[in-house]
Amino acid sequence: MQLSFSILLETYGIYQFAENSNIPTPTTTGLWSFTRAKNEVTIVCSIGGCPHATSKNEGWKAIKLHGPFDFALTGIIAEVGRVLATANIGVFAISTYDTDYILVKQHNCENAVKSLIDAGHLLAPN
Repeated sequence: MQLSFSILLETYGIYQFAENSNIPTPTTTGLWSFTRAKNEVTIVCSIGGCPHATSKNEGWKAIKLHGPFDFALTGIIAEVGRVLATANIGVFAISTYDTDYILVKQHNCENAVKSLIDAGHLLAPN
């Protein structure tokens, strides 16, 4: 399976909040993701978008896998994960209705792009 991908221009943070805390709406535009689980809330947005987070991990670049992808397709995240794991690059994945985003630490972004291209995937313009 050949995938088309691009790198979003912004740099992102992953922000954690306690489940019962006052959850802000990020102050940034563009990609942001809100996930609520039993004991926590995680928000992914441009750096600085959640200044009052309980915990934060900043300095991520987002690789957009160009969709839309049919829900019956299998292995999209697994393929990118396999390529990046082989290059020893950790990931944080987010999916939307139409597409998937793989976040990699900023210092790994160039290597991630090279690894994906070397695996036969196509880098598209932003």
